[in-house]
Amino acid sequence: MYAPIAILIIICAYVVYRISSSARQSRLEAAEASAKGCEPPTWFQHGWLFGLDFMYNILRADVAGRAPAYLKECFDTSDNQAKTIRFAQGPSDGFVTCDPENIKALLLTQFSDYGLGYLRIAQFGPAFGSGVFTQDGKAWEHSRALLRPQFNREQILNLETAETNIQNLMKHLDVELATGWTQEIDLQRLIVNLTLDGATEFLFGESVDAQLTALQDRNHGQTSNRPLGKDQLHSHAALARLFGQNFDNMMRGVGYRTRMLDMYWLYDTPSFRRSIRGVHQFADHYVQLALSNQKPTLDTGSLGDGSEESSSRYTFLTALAAETQDPVVLRSQLLNILLAGRDTTAGLIGYIFHILSLPRNEQWYRWLRAAIIRDFGPYQQSPGQGQSYRPISTASLRTCPELLAIIHETLRLYPPVPINSRLPLHASATLPRGGGPDGQSPVFLRKGENCDYSVYIMQRRKDIWGPDAEIFNPERWLDRQDGSWKTAIGSGIDDGRFLPFNAGPRICMGMNYAITQTSVVVVRLLQRFEALERCVEREVEDGKFSGVEPEERWRKLRSYLGTGNGKRGIDDVVAINDAEEKENPRTGQGITWGRMKYGVVIMPERLWVKFREA
Repeated sequence: MYAPIAILIIICAYVVYRISSSARQSRLEAAEASAKGCEPPTWFQHGWLFGLDFMYNILRADVAGRAPAYLKECFDTSDNQAKTIRFAQGPSDGFVTCDPENIKALLLTQFSDYGLGYLRIAQFGPAFGSGVFTQDGKAWEHSRALLRPQFNREQILNLETAETNIQNLMKHLDVELATGWTQEIDLQRLIVNLTLDGATEFLFGESVDAQLTALQDRNHGQTSNRPLGKDQLHSHAALARLFGQNFDNMMRGVGYRTRMLDMYWLYDTPSFRRSIRGVHQFADHYVQLALSNQKPTLDTGSLGDGSEESSSRYTFLTALAAETQDPVVLRSQLLNILLAGRDTTAGLIGYIFHILSLPRNEQWYRWLRAAIIRDFGPYQQSPGQGQSYRPISTASLRTCPELLAIIHETLRLYPPVPINSRLPLHASATLPRGGGPDGQSPVFLRKGENCDYSVYIMQRRKDIWGPDAEIFNPERWLDRQDGSWKTAIGSGIDDGRFLPFNAGPRICMGMNYAITQTSVVVVRLLQRFEALERCVEREVEDGKFSGVEPEERWRKLRSYLGTGNGKRGIDDVVAINDAEEKENPRTGQGITWGRMKYGVVIMPERLWVKFREA
């Protein structure tokens, strides 16, 4: 009889204790914040309890390919257009900032106060394990020390391998002799395969040959998404195909878990787990070969001949295995680097051609091509010798100011990781700005309180970059007097306004790899092709691209533009897309051509184009 009463008393006592403890902690934190001169930040105006409306809208925007753009709209419509905002994020609160001073504090000046925290390892851990992108403290310092020597080599990218991968991409670009134009192609898919080939060869010592696999499928009228029979599962083509698909699915799942914040555990589907197993099995195969000092051969599983030529070529895994023999550590570090090695570069290359293929940017394509022909020579084809180019070096790629300007302007508008996060690890911390009515007072963060930061938004701020901040203008990176590359403070590189690869101790180790590979691809394609055209009809009619049936999309387009049944150009699609997004900006519904594929790294989801050969 007394047991239920006792239990009730215990429960009530616990509730009172938690409430009083929370109130006491809040008073202590308020006193600490006041002592440090902190003031409350701007709150986002939520419509639902616990900020569930924000979480719902950010996920819907993500499906529409507009997650970073939606977050920017939240800032643009906030009270006083604040640059640091407090959000309710499920059961807890958090901050989002696009203030360069705050971002610099998170990454550099107050680096020791902040870290990734438990959420990153919980969200990424099942896929990527404990690696340099998921660790804090001593574990991160050890990983950084382990990996840094591999990226400090003078020539991080093997240019001979890069040339081979580009020539494999060229095999997909069939030119019609009568017109000089290639067929319509999804260039983004080719770019992803190219960067996957390059990254796997650099990391594992052998390319998965995703480009050649796709070419074989195309020539035989097959699709790389077709199911595989049991007798195919261990073939070279099957392993390459499965790895790319599994890695994409795994990245998509990690992206969902990231956006769900503390409720990441709600996304843990069987397909997500299957993809993780497939990626891990693939990586484990190479780890075991490296630990046994055997040369990999993907197609048969047999051992190589150990020739001097094959053994002398640099392989990231082999070098790493000389430092540690723990197979789980090796796999985790490899997958952490693969995330950046494939997707960061694929996103950068994809957005360069996404931008250059727009009709309003035709002059920039011609401008860049003229500079490339000037510095690297024209494309040549000798009878019986195939394609021929003047050799290029890493040093020569760094001396073409127009090429660097195009790359940096693309990185400004489309940084590879548009949204990232940090939190106070050991105690409460502050940010320099964001509090008070004018946003100039410090802001107080409790221990473990999440702070997202967006370089995507910061690098599009008109008060920082000028009224043309959202317009592609690579000349902003050049000295207007002589056209040379501008590196002085004020260009955006040295004053914290331009951070596409982060800054401070966690700055991206592979940024030189990404920029060099991007440069080689851009140079070779523009040497060969004098014009680029966007195939808007293919993008609009790709039903899987937006979830809207093709006829319905064209019906909306014709309805907006007036009468007529003719199919329109890309500028018309931009017009209706912008109009419909203004009607429903929070979810981004409409004809969202060129939308972002946003897992952890952003890239165009489709890029249907055709080239005209010079």
